[in-house]
Amino acid sequence: MKSVGIGVEYIRWLELAVGGDKVVHFFFGFIIMLTVQWGGFVCQSTRQRYANWPSILTALVVLLLYLLDESLQAVLPLRQFDLDDFALSAAGGILAWLLFYVGRKIYLEERIEHD
Repeated sequence: MKSVGIGVEYIRWLELAVGGDKVVHFFFGFIIMLTVQWGGFVCQSTRQRYANWPSILTALVVLLLYLLDESLQAVLPLRQFDLDDFALSAAGGILAWLLFYVGRKIYLEERIEHD
């Protein structure tokens, strides 16, 4: 959104409020990955929930989208590619994926015990 000029003043305010754009990259990387993983889990059938590959595949797609987003900034006139931004978005996403993966395992194990 910032790259195309939508909501720039709000994004700037958020960056200043939380300590800079690097924190925002990590936070949104975390939130986006967590949302995608949760949405995928909810939409899967009960049998599919026990497979690991859908979770891994969606995580890789999200990481590629982070890279694509940052790479597109290299061709925009007022933006520039920053590897640190991608690394922080990816770190937030990977942390979210790991937490979701562990939480999913715990949930499924408890569900098996109660069935």
